[in-house]
Amino acid sequence: MVFGYHAHLEGGKVMKLETLPTFNEHWGSRGGLVEFQKHVLKTLKLERK
Repeated sequence: MVFGYHAHLEGGKVMKLETLPTFNEHWGSRGGLVEFQKHVLKTLKLERK
């Protein structure tokens, strides 16, 4: 729910979100990391008023 798409996460090395292929497939055309961060704030009900 937080990612805004079905993210299959496994154990392994830490990666930057921007380098995850599925992240870029979903968020690349939707505003990238900045829009993802806004989505997370809204999903967690932490957005500024």
